[in-house]
Amino acid sequence: MLKRMLKKMKKEKAPVDLRELLLQEKAEIEAAAQAFIERIEKQMALLLAAEKRIDHKREALERLIACAGELCSGPEFVQESRRRKVLVLAEKGLKIDDIADILDISRGEIELILHLGG
Repeated sequence: MLKRMLKKMKKEKAPVDLRELLLQEKAEIEAAAQAFIERIEKQMALLLAAEKRIDHKREALERLIACAGELCSGPEFVQESRRRKVLVLAEKGLKIDDIADILDISRGEIELILHLGG
């Protein structure tokens, strides 16, 4: 920007006021820096929100893993068939997706077992 202004002044043969040029350049740099800082602050806010969501999901997953460990270690669960395991987990209030994750079987198979009702 400064070079462009100097070229223009040379072409017009106007007196060069370097102090004014430097002040204008400084103002432009400060404005650009402020815009950059605002962009960084917005990105930081987005990253912090994403971090909170990730932490919440991690905590939920840890709770689900703990719950699955407790449910799968009970005596009635250890030697049961797949069908019975699905029914036991459903009776304990787990959702179809959670049961599918714990038993590593498809959602459709769980829905079929629950529909047939044991």
